[in-house]
Amino acid sequence: MSNESTNRSRYKKELANCFNFLFDTSHDYSHNFSNDELFQLTPEHIYGFLAEKVFGTSSPLEDCKPTYGRASSMEFTKKAISFFMPNRLMKWDVQNRSGNPTKCILVNELIKRVKKHKVRKEGVSSKARHAMELPDFLEVVKRCRKLPEGHFGRLTGSAYFLFQFHMIARLDDIEHFKCDDLTSNLEHLYTLKSKMRWSKNVLEERESPDQIIIGSMDPNVCVILALTLHLEHSVFEQSVDSSYLFGTSKQWIRLLFERITRETNFPASELSAPIGTHSICKLPATYARQNGCTKDDVDARGRWKSNKRIVDTYIDCLIPFPDAKVASTLCIGGPIKYSVSKDVSIDENLILQCVGTNILSFFPRQVSLVLGTALIWAVYDDEVSELVESVKVERIKRIISNANENMEENTNSILKILLVVTGSDGHLLIDECGTDDGNSEVNPSRVNNETAFMIAQVRNIFLLNI
Repeated sequence: MSNESTNRSRYKKELANCFNFLFDTSHDYSHNFSNDELFQLTPEHIYGFLAEKVFGTSSPLEDCKPTYGRASSMEFTKKAISFFMPNRLMKWDVQNRSGNPTKCILVNELIKRVKKHKVRKEGVSSKARHAMELPDFLEVVKRCRKLPEGHFGRLTGSAYFLFQFHMIARLDDIEHFKCDDLTSNLEHLYTLKSKMRWSKNVLEERESPDQIIIGSMDPNVCVILALTLHLEHSVFEQSVDSSYLFGTSKQWIRLLFERITRETNFPASELSAPIGTHSICKLPATYARQNGCTKDDVDARGRWKSNKRIVDTYIDCLIPFPDAKVASTLCIGGPIKYSVSKDVSIDENLILQCVGTNILSFFPRQVSLVLGTALIWAVYDDEVSELVESVKVERIKRIISNANENMEENTNSILKILLVVTGSDGHLLIDECGTDDGNSEVNPSRVNNETAFMIAQVRNIFLLNI
């Protein structure tokens, strides 16, 4: 069922409840209301129904407290009823008694009153899903990867959550993301591009631009590595529809999330603020703002509405540098690229030999190379290699060792190179900053964003003056 039909069904329940309360009818939720019925509604009716929902009476006195509901539930009911109004785009005309009865001063003042009670803690406590803390999110991913081998949540679930985090997306966005929408980035070959076509606010093709995907130094949060592990796993072949990147429904993902976060020893279970899958969407937005990204940049990365001002019509929906800046901020440990060490002999054809049929079947050559390079790194890492099927680990190591007879056993031939993301003259610039030598005992320090930015700006000024 599409989002539109789901919302329509939810809205109609509110409308039926409204009529049943006001006019003592017994309409079920499938009843189709005629215009004559809808024209009966007045602002006084809407006021009384909303007041009943939150105050428990249709005529609340000044000292009444909203102990039965919150302003957010009133706003949803108002929106639901407005959806069916014949003149829903018109504000209520007090003189002529016409227009949309939900768009009137009487109703708006009632909602403002309830909001004031909310601020003063004089009403119902909030049930809204709060943003997760980063350690709690990392714990969810960690527990996913500790699930039994073959469990869909082990690799698919963890990749789903990490992709949602990296793209600042909702469950729906990820559920309907197709393999065709994961493409190569010809300007920066070690990164990928994604096109979120299912986002809630995407109504035009221009509002679904290509957005960059960058790897993270921390393997527990690296979205490129997570996607590689998910796609290489045999469970992907058994998915309901492999044209979709994850091939699973959001209901299964929601159940997985609830199962993990409701465990008695889960850290966030001690918090009073409730969390849900929407908390994963709130976390990266909050995290990016806390680390210096502007609201506009976060809005663009999250594909939120940006056409409230005239100027927004004339500005492209995506500017590469702001998008990459937010993406790199969400790369815990710093943004990186997977690169073949100069000390070994590994060409593109050899990388493609290591990649399984899942990746080669669904993605073009350059995407397969990016994922394949991450896969080779994974099989040589002591911890991450446990997430790859042992048969594949042995096969890949054999391919690499046959091509490099003098290479020391279990030496990782793939390096993680730290990147600095900046912009100059409207262009996205990504520079190499340092390498991780593959030694698990080495803890690469995170590059300070301000220092990296200044270094890149000095370089840009130097280039402009040549």
